[in-house]
Amino acid sequence: GCEKSCEHGVCCSPVSDTKSRQIAEETAKDTELQQTVILTLQVNIWSEDLQEKSENLID
Repeated sequence: GCEKSCEHGVCCSPVSDTKSRQIAEETAKDTELQQTVILTLQVNIWSEDLQEKSENLID
C-alpha cells in the first residue's frame, strides 16, 4: 500500500494500492499546476526573507 509516502507531492496514509495509484494519477495531471504553485510559494518565502534581512539591516 501507500504508507505515508509522498507521491507527486501528495502524502497519503496507508490505503489500498488502487486508491493510492488513483490519487497519484489524478495528481500527476496537476503536477504542472503544483510546480507553479510551489514556485510561487518559494518566491514569496524568498522575498519575505529578503524583507526581514533588510529590516534587520535598518535596525
